Amino acid sequence: MKLAAGLLIGIALVAASISPRVSRNNLVGLERLTDGKVVQLDPNTPGEALGKTRGVYLAGYGAVFTTEVELMPYAAINPFRPSYKEAEILKIQVQKQARIELLKKRMTESLVLMAQGLEGVPATEQIALAVTIPYWPWEKSNGMPRQILIQAAKSALVGGGANLASSLKVQEF
Repeated sequence: MKLAAGLLIGIALVAASISPRVSRNNLVGLERLTDGKVVQLDPNTPGEALGKTRGVYLAGYGAVFTTEVELMPYAAINPFRPSYKEAEILKIQVQKQARIELLKKRMTESLVLMAQGLEGVPATEQIALAVTIPYWPWEKSNGMPRQILIQAAKSALVGGGANLASSLKVQEF
């Protein structure tokens, strides 16, 4: 009985001393990097992060990061701009569609940097980034994504090169 109790205590101590594959500090650094990267859509009119990026490591799957980005924060209705004309609304829609393409490019760049920074994630596991895009009630958002999810195996992101685009799984919801 004493031997079994001692063995259990020993196992618990060894398990407690094993650090996780990916530390919280490692994730925090990549969250901050992503906060800056995904809003760099246009130097003159950047997007706006609505909250901070959050990351989590799921053993057996990989690392997942989520954030929310307002693509055109200056388009909000305010006391100085109480409404938009139809032509202005259509112009904002076209601009937002172009910014969505830039956002996907920044997301891919972020994924590559994440993969390089996540040494504890096995090459076969996934790195994923989901960005939620809010729309104003007055906007024309038909056919535009509310969320974009891009993911790939870490090995594809680190080794990338010319095959990177074909390795990415891009989903729009």
